[in-house]
Amino acid sequence: MIQSDLVDLPRILRVFNDGRLLNLEVFWFISKYNHLKVQMEPLFRKADGRLNLTDTSAAFKVKEENCRSPWSRATSPEKVLSSASSAVLHDGRYPDNKVHVLGQYELQFGVFRGQVFKWVAENVLGYAGFLVAAMDKDTASGSRDSKNHNANKLSFKEYIELFPEGTEAIKLKIVKDKSPQPSTSKKLSS
Repeated sequence: MIQSDLVDLPRILRVFNDGRLLNLEVFWFISKYNHLKVQMEPLFRKADGRLNLTDTSAAFKVKEENCRSPWSRATSPEKVLSSASSAVLHDGRYPDNKVHVLGQYELQFGVFRGQVFKWVAENVLGYAGFLVAAMDKDTASGSRDSKNHNANKLSFKEYIELFPEGTEAIKLKIVKDKSPQPSTSKKLSS
């Protein structure tokens, strides 16, 4: 294992517990399982060298479950950040790494609400590209979202745009939106 991959335990202890000592079981657990790291950046699906923008089977299940669950208000940005930072720390990473923290933000809106941004990028990249492309349109016409909802949308946009695959998905959705759509009405012959 490369030295830079090791968790800086004293630093984690300071961040996690504001300088107070943690109990020995937590310290032992972190040091023992330091090598079991979670992949923190999204793994983008590709087919024949091209991005796969289709939904995964897991995405279909989440969408079905969320369609049956009641709507709820967006959580405050501070609570979303705190939860994401805790998740990153739990996975043995530094909570000051913005990419990792944003990846653990929970989506507060839409059919995939409750999923973390990383999951959305991996499982429904087409949806992510569509959302960000639609957000660009919304800023021109003015959004009526709540403050918490809007903050979550902007964080999601920032996260997706961090990756070349994310910006490619956005561009593909913008091009698809601008392309002429076939007429659905049939011409009457005289």
